[in-house]
Amino acid sequence: MEMLTAMGVQRVFGSVTPSKVTGRVKLGEILREGEAPRLGVTAKEARDAFFEFLEPPRIESDTVVRKAIVRGVLEGAFAYFSGPKPVLGADGAYQVSLERIAYRRNIAEDEVDFDTGFLMMPSALPAPPAIIITPIPPTDKEGVCEGNTPGNVVLGAPPSSAGTSEAGATSKAAMNSIHLRFQATRKQLYASFQALANLADRSDDGKITVIIEGKAEAGYDQTWVRNAVEEPLDEADIERK
Repeated sequence: MEMLTAMGVQRVFGSVTPSKVTGRVKLGEILREGEAPRLGVTAKEARDAFFEFLEPPRIESDTVVRKAIVRGVLEGAFAYFSGPKPVLGADGAYQVSLERIAYRRNIAEDEVDFDTGFLMMPSALPAPPAIIITPIPPTDKEGVCEGNTPGNVVLGAPPSSAGTSEAGATSKAAMNSIHLRFQATRKQLYASFQALANLADRSDDGKITVIIEGKAEAGYDQTWVRNAVEEPLDEADIERK
């Protein structure tokens, strides 16, 4: 083993990158002309590909593939799902519950099951459900809503004024800015993406400003922050201010 791993040209590897996994099974690639790209493979197919084909890299054991899958999920190279093999819908997304998919987060190595695991491209993830965010109207010192009638304002809809036109239709005033502040769990955050994307589409330059505040009394590990937070933002070409 020392001759294969440490002496001269390395023949057997103790680790591989996520890109080696995707390249081995051609995940995200077009296999035949005229066909759609391969959007998903089973974890078993990914593992077996390293032992079925003769070309390097050759690996010590399937633990190498398991570690590469864990890293690939964290870095966003692909997503991981465990369960019956999912069906690809007509919209190009796999018909599985978003809550059961691991993507851009830490998973334990023992969570990777080669019998039930499935790897899928990020482009084939199901879209998060749309939600409506209803900010509370501003109030004056006496607790009375300023300008608008009491009630919630639906995101994307201009608030109605108290007056009406001669035709009986409620007059509407345009909102020049929208300020939202809310706390959200992981599940709620996924669900809010569509609403925030809608707001960005209607905003100047197609952009909105997002301010994120996270607190952890035990502290955030700096390596985790770099791998799980900063690098995915950099890959998305998001300029942090």
